[in-house]
Amino acid sequence: MHRPPQTRLDDLCRTERYFTSALLTGLLFHDNLRGVDEFFQWLIEQKELQVARVDDGKLVRPASIDTTGHLEVLTEFNIKRELSCYYPNELATLIADVNDCDDTVDVTDGQSVPDVVILAGNTLLVIEGKFFVSDQSPARINQQLCSQKEEIELMVRYLAPHIEQTCHAYLSPETNLELADYDCDLIISWEDIHTFAAGLVGENHYISKRLAAANARYRASRVGSTGGGINYSQRCGFAETMRLCKEHGEALLVGFSGGVSKLKSSSEAYLLERSYKLDSATDGKGKKKRSNWIRGDRFLKILNRHMELES
Repeated sequence: MHRPPQTRLDDLCRTERYFTSALLTGLLFHDNLRGVDEFFQWLIEQKELQVARVDDGKLVRPASIDTTGHLEVLTEFNIKRELSCYYPNELATLIADVNDCDDTVDVTDGQSVPDVVILAGNTLLVIEGKFFVSDQSPARINQQLCSQKEEIELMVRYLAPHIEQTCHAYLSPETNLELADYDCDLIISWEDIHTFAAGLVGENHYISKRLAAANARYRASRVGSTGGGINYSQRCGFAETMRLCKEHGEALLVGFSGGVSKLKSSSEAYLLERSYKLDSATDGKGKKKRSNWIRGDRFLKILNRHMELES
């Protein structure tokens, strides 16, 4: 790999803590924690955020997350270690309660500390992030995600009855992962975080520049490796897809299995809820079955006409 003309230490950095504890939380702390509110709204609008209700475990799509009251942002939070220091008897009671009452979680002596914990009112969001690591197989990631459910359950019980819904998220450098393959409620990518950063603080902000550079380094490191069959540059929700179609028109491609005919026959509810694969029409990634890709201007025209007719 050729060295860039300007030598930088942060162009060498591969540790996850730099990206989660410095860059991601830098966005969350933006404007006295306004970044937390923007992050949740972005997750709802662009990443189809689902939360698990504490009382019955059912996943639901929240219309909003209340960030007007109690807010906390923590990194590398080890609840077992901290409780054992301050409240060892309460920790023992909590562990006994979990082991007695929960059939899905068995608290062990092990620890799998999440990278970022966000508490907003009655909502707990726990994020496990990976970036430059050698083994990012679903089996390895799921092992860690499953272990973290112990930590999440202890947090919920320690804060009871204030926490009413939780979300366990996996933050990955890969952009083509399927949620069904992972034992979590949400998957986001570092490409997604760069998109969020650019919208929040601008493309020229230090955080946006570092994320863009790191994502480029990661893609370069994956050239020639297995799993390089990605044929799109990003995934977006409906609103962001429509905005990009308006902005880029025929220069953008939107992936839609079944092509134009399937698009025209799909229900409005389905179109609003799903996510879309997007790529450049001129220098896109990978191989594509052209019938499954629609130019942005045509996609927008069909959607506008289709939804007017349906409504």
